[in-house]
Amino acid sequence: MNQFIAATLDWKDEGLVIEQATQFPQEQGTTLKIKSSRPAARTIHVRIPGWTTQEAAVKVNGRPLEAVADPGSYLAIRRVWQDGDTISVSLPMQLRQEPLPGDDSVTAALYGPLVLAADLGAGPTDTPNRVIHSGDTVPKNLPAASPLPKAAAVPDANAKQWIQVESAPELRFTATGEGAKFPMMPMYRIADQRYSVYWQMQSPKKQS
Repeated sequence: MNQFIAATLDWKDEGLVIEQATQFPQEQGTTLKIKSSRPAARTIHVRIPGWTTQEAAVKVNGRPLEAVADPGSYLAIRRVWQDGDTISVSLPMQLRQEPLPGDDSVTAALYGPLVLAADLGAGPTDTPNRVIHSGDTVPKNLPAASPLPKAAAVPDANAKQWIQVESAPELRFTATGEGAKFPMMPMYRIADQRYSVYWQMQSPKKQS
């Protein structure tokens, strides 16, 4: 299993059906339901992604496995699978930040695998700036870029120091910036509003 998407594998030649039930990423995990026409020994590989924590856990038929693969690898589960067996995977998410390559004073914020974007207010409506009409590779006559929002943290700070999880199931966050607070959301939820996925970090205070 590579992706955490509700889907069904129907392997007719083997009489095996694996149904994945999840509301990921609102749900921090997934469940595999096994339907088998006959008991058979098989190995099911479950991806334990690199963005999860050491608290990731896997249960087979409600019983936790004693050992789980490290984040960034696969867990191989081999057993005689029976019809009705289940695999439950818990994948806790946490806030983290990744600096811009080559410039650690600029960073992006993530929650698990999700890139977070700051909502900077309403975007342009029917002005020429809303739609790029030029067919050039580099669009012309664009307005000057707005400055990046400034985070109330230095480059090596923990993301939890300046971002608050308002609701994990609803994926709502608040970032503390310089003199203001910004609502944040997963990038895929951004529509027509102005937004930024990068933040300008504060300069570290010099020791006197």
